[in-house]
Amino acid sequence: MKNYINKSLLIATTAMLVNPMAIASVEVGNGLGVELILNDKFKGTPDASLYTVSHFNNVKSANEIYKGNGLTIDLFADKVVYESYDDSVNTNSLPLVMFSNLEDLAWQQKPFFSVVISQAEGNYYGGAPQPKTDAKFNPNEDPLYQYGQHRFIAMSYKTMYGAQFPESDYHIFAHEAGHALGALHEVDEFTIVDPNDDPYYINARAAAVCADGSKPLMVAGAWKRDKLPLITGTANCPLLDESKNPNGEVMQRYYNSTQQDGYTMKDRTPSTLELAVTENINTQQFDFTVTRTGKTEDTGTLFIAGNGIGLTPIDFSLGENETSKTISVDFAKLHELMTTSDQNFQNGLDVKNTVYAVAQTTNEVLKGAFNVSDVNTQWKSVPKNDNEPQPEPEPESQPDNGGSGGGSSSLGFLALITIFAYWRRKK
Repeated sequence: MKNYINKSLLIATTAMLVNPMAIASVEVGNGLGVELILNDKFKGTPDASLYTVSHFNNVKSANEIYKGNGLTIDLFADKVVYESYDDSVNTNSLPLVMFSNLEDLAWQQKPFFSVVISQAEGNYYGGAPQPKTDAKFNPNEDPLYQYGQHRFIAMSYKTMYGAQFPESDYHIFAHEAGHALGALHEVDEFTIVDPNDDPYYINARAAAVCADGSKPLMVAGAWKRDKLPLITGTANCPLLDESKNPNGEVMQRYYNSTQQDGYTMKDRTPSTLELAVTENINTQQFDFTVTRTGKTEDTGTLFIAGNGIGLTPIDFSLGENETSKTISVDFAKLHELMTTSDQNFQNGLDVKNTVYAVAQTTNEVLKGAFNVSDVNTQWKSVPKNDNEPQPEPEPESQPDNGGSGGGSSSLGFLALITIFAYWRRKK
């Protein structure tokens, strides 16, 4: 096994079948922030709430998949921000469009990853270019994107909560984030090699099938509902070709390279905000109480969404030394949301029928979405027909192998990346 871990990193190895893989944790670093950049046109709309809740679900799902495969990668949902960008572009090209317009964006390179949402039709459900070297930092220069460290992950609106293709508990995002962490498609034998690429990163693709017969996470379109996707190089999907570097090892290596002194907690929004929700039968309202650690004047937003439907975001303000704010939402509004969410669930739009809430302020975010359905006692689900069994939802069509993959999903996208890399170097 290659000795790739920086000496400053703390090694914790885990026994693996067939070909051992080092699973390393790090002494410094606080995980990677994943920001959501919505198009300006969604600000203040119900879709902003739906996309925000979907974003938190995506990050949670990716962490569960990575941890379930023995990796020590930590992703944190960062803030939702708004920018003007062309979201009619397919997901396989949108990351390059964003990179080409960095100077026009107002965000301040806080997180490492930024998610953008494509409204394009077609079978491209996600896209993200891979890094081809370890992350590098120069503490004397900014911004991070000048060194190729910042990565864009494009997701189709069809993969959002309750949309047409919310595939397998949001595994598409885990696949695309895998690309952003250096993973390649397992069965894609084409890549464009740049002289500056680290050979380690262009030598992934270790197995097309895992030991249990399932396809690993990084095979495009290989997800299976209610089953943990496996990652090559881990216990249940060992390395089959010793001349390759398994994607699990590649992802862990790149993640470790980001968790150095050059990237610290200040580079993402602290997940220190708290949200409590109570069902107040006396006032016929749900009370959402946001508690922060900061004490200066600030503003924030509460997002609430269910299966395929969101409420209009609710803005709030916090005065100096005001550490908490309670926002009350009438039962009628939440119960209507729950009814629509339930109908969407019964129509087979998603595997979940849960209403979630997410809050953020300028300086703090939640660590995870709050499950509002857990505190509900007054609203009850009504089946379509109590006398007849409900039909099974029709199976969803799968994308082609090039559709839901990341930066290596299309030759055109790879060529564009190469042209863009050449243009950046010429500048």
